[in-house]
Amino acid sequence: MLVGDRQSNIWVSNDAGLTWNKNYSNSFNYISRKFRASDDLNTIVLFRNGQNVLSTNKGASWNLLGSLGGSFDGTVTPSGDVLIVSGNNILEMDKSNGSTSTIQTFTEPNVQGVILEMIDDNNGYVIAKNTTDETTSVFRTTDGWGSYTNMGLINDDLTTEPNPFVPSITNVMNLGLSIISPDTLYINRFNTSDASISLNKIYKSFDGGASWLTDSLVPHKQGGSTDKLQGMHYFAGETFVSVWEDGRVVQNLETGNGIGNVGLAEFSSSESNDRSVLIYPNPTTDVINLKSTDIIEYLYLIDISGKVILSEQVQNKVHQIRLGDLPSGIYFLKIKTDTKIETQKIVKRN
Repeated sequence: MLVGDRQSNIWVSNDAGLTWNKNYSNSFNYISRKFRASDDLNTIVLFRNGQNVLSTNKGASWNLLGSLGGSFDGTVTPSGDVLIVSGNNILEMDKSNGSTSTIQTFTEPNVQGVILEMIDDNNGYVIAKNTTDETTSVFRTTDGWGSYTNMGLINDDLTTEPNPFVPSITNVMNLGLSIISPDTLYINRFNTSDASISLNKIYKSFDGGASWLTDSLVPHKQGGSTDKLQGMHYFAGETFVSVWEDGRVVQNLETGNGIGNVGLAEFSSSESNDRSVLIYPNPTTDVINLKSTDIIEYLYLIDISGKVILSEQVQNKVHQIRLGDLPSGIYFLKIKTDTKIETQKIVKRN
């Protein structure tokens, strides 16, 4: 595990986060943003608000990689290519000298890339804001950015928000993109300042960015302490590691209902326990019937690991799904109606 701090230090743990040693420091004091690595760990890049840092020996030593200036984000592919999104361009960075070459340019007007992540060498996403309105575009590639598809819009500017107490002041929001599976994306948007906590959200898509659900993101401080959340990093379902201002790294685990966690950070879903959708029979051996007082817009069937195994657009108050081909066990049915989102546990029996 790797952690970068606000003073250009890199801390490394080789025992799953139990102990940490500092193995890099310089005088630039750039704020660390994120680490990304190749599958063999022979390319690790710490992307920072300034000059990036590169390791080609599994983190044993580090070298300055170069800086583009301005606002940009990047990632490392499994095979070790370093990709950057800067403005409306996707760039590949030369690891020997930090120079870049353009491999794709977004043709949509007024687009500025904010986050770039890759699933493998060919498949990945860019989250980009529109600089003239309050929308966010989702771009997807399946050929390493030789081409791309505009998957759709989020009708929010994820990067800034008015301060809820002083609307004339704009708060800059931190963003992180986690790709759980090729079609399942989580964007956690948060600010560590007290004035911005009401703006913290998690955006979730189970269809490759075409549509999005939101949950409230409560993690911020522990009781009356000054310790503040600095980042969340999903790695399976809704399980994540959180990093805190006082140096703690905490693993937050799913609970039985699939939406909570155990740990120092708190995760609060915006879904209500006041059920508006009747599901029967439950347990079932095959057919599940849904009957709702509201219009069911979308539903997502999720297994115990957090993988979305079925997604459907419904637009009706009654619906039926078949589970006969699925293994027996516990599943979660996430249902979006025209008034709320709720999650119900389904038991499948043979």
